[in-house]
Amino acid sequence: MRRPPLKKTEKILSKRMIKQILFLGTYTLIICITFLKLPFVYEHLANKDDTYFLTCFFALFIFFGVFNSFNARAPEGPLMAHLSGNKAFIIIIFFVAVVQLAIIYFGGSIFRCTPLKISDLLITAAISFTAVPADAIRKKLIK
Repeated sequence: MRRPPLKKTEKILSKRMIKQILFLGTYTLIICITFLKLPFVYEHLANKDDTYFLTCFFALFIFFGVFNSFNARAPEGPLMAHLSGNKAFIIIIFFVAVVQLAIIYFGGSIFRCTPLKISDLLITAAISFTAVPADAIRKKLIK
C-alpha cells in the first residue's frame, strides 16, 4: 500500500511472479501426481477405501494452497516477515483451514469426504509443507 500505483501499461504479473508460479505449480503438480500414483501411499492411507484416500488427497491439495499463500506473500524475503502486521491474511488463512477441516469432518456425502484420522491429516499437512522449503530453494536458485 505504500508503493505508488502502477501505470496502466505495466504488466500484472512480473517475471519474478511468473517464475514463482511456474516453479511452485510444477512442484505441487509433481507431488500431487506422485501422491495419487505411488502404490505404497494408497496402501498406507486408503485401507481399501477410495473415498478416504481421495479425502486425503483433498486435504493435501488444500494444505498446498495454504502453505503456498505464505510463499506468495513473501516472494523474496523471510516467510514470516511482517506477518503480525497482516491480520487480514492471518484471519483468511485461519478461515480457509477451518472450512477445509469442516468439509473433511462434516461434509459427508455432499463433498464425498470422510473424516480422516489425525495422523493421516498430519501426514498430508507435512507433505504439503514441503512447498515451503521448495520455495526457499527457488529463492536461492532462481532470481
